[in-house]
Amino acid sequence: MFPVGIFGVMQYYKHGHVDFNVVLILAIGFILGSFLGSKISTNILSQDTIKKIFAILMILLAIKMLFFDKPASAKKTLKNQESLNPAND
Repeated sequence: MFPVGIFGVMQYYKHGHVDFNVVLILAIGFILGSFLGSKISTNILSQDTIKKIFAILMILLAIKMLFFDKPASAKKTLKNQESLNPAND
């Protein structure tokens, strides 16, 4: 996956779609998050607790996807309707 990602970034960069300020902020967040997450998971929480937290997170995301997310076709239709009928300000 990494080489494919590099080639993808190169193509986006060629077309001017890479904002290096955002890249820097995301990189810092990923580095800090991975460091702190590894410290918490290895030193503070037990493996069973981490598994339970992950299971609860997956259940909550599944509930959100099943009951609260609109289907992609509904989002596309709604977006098309909004572009055809702009709100009068």
